[in-house]
Amino acid sequence: MSKQSAYLQLKRIAIFTTVVECGSFVAAAKRLQLSRTKVSENISTLESALGVRLFQRTTRKLTITPEGERFYQQTERMLPDASAALESVKEAGGALEGPLRISLNGHVAQWLLVPFLKQFMELHPKVEPSLQLHDLPVDLIESQIDIAIRIGIPKASSMVGQQLTSIPLGLMASKDYVERFGMPLTLDDLQHHRGVMVEQMLLWGPLLLENEQGQSEELKLPASFKTNSPSAVTMMVEQGLGIGFLPTYAIEERQRLVPILPQWRFSQMTLSVLYPSRHSVPARTRAFIEQFKQWISDNPIKPY
Repeated sequence: MSKQSAYLQLKRIAIFTTVVECGSFVAAAKRLQLSRTKVSENISTLESALGVRLFQRTTRKLTITPEGERFYQQTERMLPDASAALESVKEAGGALEGPLRISLNGHVAQWLLVPFLKQFMELHPKVEPSLQLHDLPVDLIESQIDIAIRIGIPKASSMVGQQLTSIPLGLMASKDYVERFGMPLTLDDLQHHRGVMVEQMLLWGPLLLENEQGQSEELKLPASFKTNSPSAVTMMVEQGLGIGFLPTYAIEERQRLVPILPQWRFSQMTLSVLYPSRHSVPARTRAFIEQFKQWISDNPIKPY
């Protein structure tokens, strides 16, 4: 069997497993972003190649046959390994290509990923990145996401996570805010200022700041403005609405921001890359992850 034929057959098997999992051609077509006709044609071609009927079709119902059930049990186990093997052959034999859907928040996109993308696309011009900006976690499988870049380490067993780097956070405000309300000189001064907070952080309990001597103090900054979006925190702080926690690299990128009590810092946050563990990992996805990790290593995030 030629490499092209193997890819086509593997594609049909993947469509078959999706139909089984979704329960209908229509639902599978929606997940795969194909037409219902295309899904049906691929199933028919696969049935002809196997010489068995995989589904019983009626106008109202789609039922898997005993032969289809046995085939599904086999393909569910072998599909990830077969996909990975073919991707390895493709990677060795030519340029990486194809779509790559990446979920991340606006912070990471603006300050880390977009600068890296220029380098990545110069090396792999046939890869087609699609950036999906989400401040809150999304279902990677349901949303057909190849890679998610998130703050923290995932707890879900359906995901594989790799730590990329640690991001130091510090208190920041706009120059305009400091001119209007003054520069806090002590932690106690923060009680008289306005805070811009991500709601999730408020659920963690007391927020502790630490200095270079290892001393810890509780943050006493009123949460005058709350949001579930880290990107919104950046915009609100930039517009002078209050003081907020931001990654320290924001100082370099945003000339209107100044550090507040830089001797006190919040504990560092972990930046991780996630991908669905039950799916095979295409060569373009593996290449993106490894090269992004290397880029971050070559361009470390500096404390202010």
